[in-house]
Amino acid sequence: MKLVFFNDFQLGVLEDDQVINISSLTNQIPSSTPQQLMSDLILQFSTLKPDIERIMKESQGIPISEVRIRPPLPKPGKIICAAVNYMEFGTRPPSSLEAFIKSSNSVIGNGDTVELPNIPATIFHHEAELAVVIGKIAKNVKASQSMEYIFGYTNFMDVSA
Repeated sequence: MKLVFFNDFQLGVLEDDQVINISSLTNQIPSSTPQQLMSDLILQFSTLKPDIERIMKESQGIPISEVRIRPPLPKPGKIICAAVNYMEFGTRPPSSLEAFIKSSNSVIGNGDTVELPNIPATIFHHEAELAVVIGKIAKNVKASQSMEYIFGYTNFMDVSA
Protein backbone atom coordinates (compact mmCIF):
# COMPACT_ATOMS: atom_id res chain seq x y z
CA MET A 1 0.00 0.00 0.00
CA LYS A 2 1.48 3.34 -1.08
CA LEU A 3 0.38 6.14 1.24
CA VAL A 4 0.62 9.65 -0.17
CA PHE A 5 -0.26 13.23 0.51
CA PHE A 6 -1.69 15.11 -2.45
CA ASN A 7 -2.84 18.64 -3.28
CA ASP A 8 -3.29 20.48 0.05
CA PHE A 9 -1.92 17.54 2.06
CA GLN A 10 -4.99 15.38 1.65
CA LEU A 11 -4.34 11.78 2.63
CA GLY A 12 -4.44 9.21 -0.14
CA VAL A 13 -3.34 5.84 -1.42
CA LEU A 14 -1.57 5.52 -4.75
CA GLU A 15 -2.84 2.57 -6.74
CA ASP A 16 -1.54 2.18 -10.28
CA ASP A 17 -1.93 5.65 -11.81
CA GLN A 18 -4.75 6.74 -9.51
CA VAL A 19 -4.84 8.45 -6.11
CA ILE A 20 -7.64 7.28 -3.85
CA ASN A 21 -8.67 9.93 -1.33
CA ILE A 22 -8.78 8.48 2.19
CA SER A 23 -8.97 11.87 3.92
CA SER A 24 -12.24 10.83 5.57
CA LEU A 25 -10.04 8.91 8.03
CA THR A 26 -8.61 12.14 9.39
CA ASN A 27 -11.52 12.44 11.81
CA GLN A 28 -10.15 9.25 13.43
CA ILE A 29 -6.65 10.75 13.60
CA PRO A 30 -6.84 14.18 15.26
CA SER A 31 -3.57 15.79 14.19
CA SER A 32 -2.49 19.37 13.77
CA THR A 33 0.02 19.02 10.92
CA PRO A 34 0.47 16.74 7.90
CA GLN A 35 3.60 15.24 9.51
CA GLN A 36 1.70 14.47 12.71
CA LEU A 37 -1.18 13.00 10.68
CA MET A 38 1.15 10.61 8.84
CA SER A 39 3.02 9.77 12.05
CA ASP A 40 -0.25 8.97 13.83
CA LEU A 41 -1.49 6.97 10.84
CA ILE A 42 1.70 4.90 10.97
CA LEU A 43 1.26 4.29 14.71
CA GLN A 44 -2.41 3.30 14.25
CA PHE A 45 -2.00 1.56 10.90
CA SER A 46 -3.00 -1.94 11.99
CA THR A 47 -6.27 -0.55 13.41
CA LEU A 48 -6.98 1.73 10.43
CA LYS A 49 -5.96 -0.65 7.62
CA PRO A 50 -9.43 -2.28 7.28
CA ASP A 51 -11.04 1.18 6.92
CA ILE A 52 -8.43 2.18 4.33
CA GLU A 53 -9.06 -0.99 2.34
CA ARG A 54 -12.84 -0.42 2.50
CA ILE A 55 -12.50 3.15 1.24
CA MET A 56 -10.22 1.94 -1.55
CA LYS A 57 -12.86 -0.57 -2.71
CA GLU A 58 -15.71 1.95 -2.52
CA SER A 59 -13.99 4.99 -4.04
CA GLN A 60 -12.97 6.06 -7.48
CA GLY A 61 -9.44 7.25 -7.86
CA ILE A 62 -8.22 10.54 -9.24
CA PRO A 63 -5.70 10.29 -12.10
CA ILE A 64 -2.24 11.03 -10.73
CA SER A 65 -1.79 13.54 -13.57
CA GLU A 66 -4.55 15.66 -11.99
CA VAL A 67 -3.06 15.95 -8.50
CA ARG A 68 0.09 17.38 -6.94
CA ILE A 69 1.95 14.69 -5.03
CA ARG A 70 3.42 16.03 -1.79
CA PRO A 71 6.14 14.53 0.39
CA PRO A 72 4.75 11.58 2.38
CA LEU A 73 6.66 12.76 5.46
CA PRO A 74 6.83 16.56 5.13
CA LYS A 75 8.81 17.25 8.33
CA PRO A 76 10.23 14.00 9.69
CA GLY A 77 11.70 14.14 13.16
CA LYS A 78 15.03 12.83 11.93
CA ILE A 79 16.64 12.18 8.59
CA ILE A 80 19.74 10.09 9.17
CA CYS A 81 21.80 9.33 6.09
CA ALA A 82 24.48 6.66 5.74
CA ALA A 83 27.60 7.98 4.05
CA VAL A 84 29.25 4.61 3.69
CA ASN A 85 27.81 3.95 0.23
CA TYR A 86 29.01 7.26 -1.19
CA MET A 87 32.18 6.37 -3.03
CA GLU A 88 33.14 9.70 -4.65
CA PHE A 89 32.95 8.05 -8.06
CA GLY A 90 35.15 5.15 -6.93
CA THR A 91 37.90 7.23 -5.33
CA ARG A 92 36.92 6.83 -1.68
CA PRO A 93 37.83 3.54 0.02
CA PRO A 94 35.04 1.73 1.89
CA SER A 95 34.93 2.45 5.62
CA SER A 96 32.91 1.68 8.69
CA LEU A 97 29.44 3.19 8.98
CA GLU A 98 29.46 6.96 8.79
CA ALA A 99 26.20 8.84 9.20
CA PHE A 100 25.05 12.42 8.95
CA ILE A 101 21.80 14.23 9.62
CA LYS A 102 19.82 16.12 6.97
CA SER A 103 17.53 18.97 7.88
CA SER A 104 13.82 18.16 7.75
CA ASN A 105 13.38 21.66 6.27
CA SER A 106 14.90 20.31 3.06
CA VAL A 107 12.03 17.92 2.25
CA ILE A 108 10.07 18.65 -0.93
CA GLY A 109 7.57 16.68 -2.98
CA ASN A 110 7.52 14.97 -6.34
CA GLY A 111 8.12 17.45 -9.15
CA ASP A 112 9.04 20.29 -6.77
CA THR A 113 12.16 22.34 -7.45
CA VAL A 114 15.35 21.98 -5.45
CA GLU A 115 16.51 25.47 -4.48
CA LEU A 116 20.29 25.62 -4.37
CA PRO A 117 21.74 27.96 -1.76
CA ASN A 118 23.88 30.92 -2.75
CA ILE A 119 27.15 29.48 -1.42
CA PRO A 120 30.64 29.25 -2.91
CA ALA A 121 30.27 25.58 -3.92
CA THR A 122 31.60 24.49 -7.28
CA ILE A 123 29.68 21.21 -7.48
CA PHE A 124 26.19 20.22 -6.40
CA HIS A 125 25.73 16.46 -6.44
CA HIS A 126 22.57 14.36 -6.28
CA GLU A 127 21.93 10.69 -5.65
CA ALA A 128 18.77 8.66 -5.75
CA GLU A 129 18.37 6.82 -2.45
CA LEU A 130 15.97 4.44 -0.76
CA ALA A 131 14.61 5.88 2.49
CA VAL A 132 13.51 3.57 5.28
CA VAL A 133 10.55 4.79 7.34
CA ILE A 134 10.84 3.65 10.94
CA GLY A 135 7.39 2.93 12.37
CA LYS A 136 8.04 2.84 16.09
CA ILE A 137 10.56 4.03 18.63
CA ALA A 138 13.79 2.10 18.28
CA LYS A 139 16.98 2.04 20.30
CA ASN A 140 19.76 -0.54 20.38
CA VAL A 141 17.79 -2.85 18.07
CA LYS A 142 19.45 -6.15 17.19
CA ALA A 143 19.97 -6.72 13.47
CA SER A 144 17.77 -9.83 13.69
CA GLN A 145 14.86 -7.68 14.94
CA SER A 146 15.34 -4.64 12.71
CA MET A 147 12.55 -5.46 10.23
CA GLU A 148 10.01 -5.30 13.10
CA TYR A 149 10.64 -1.53 13.27
CA ILE A 150 10.34 -0.69 9.57
CA PHE A 151 6.96 0.66 8.49
CA GLY A 152 7.82 1.17 4.86
CA TYR A 153 10.03 2.75 2.25
CA THR A 154 10.01 5.83 0.06
CA ASN A 155 12.28 7.32 -2.56
CA PHE A 156 14.70 10.02 -1.51
CA MET A 157 16.90 12.31 -3.57
CA ASP A 158 19.98 13.36 -1.63
CA VAL A 159 21.38 16.69 -2.85
CA SER A 160 24.60 18.08 -1.42
CA ALA A 161 27.29 20.60 -2.21
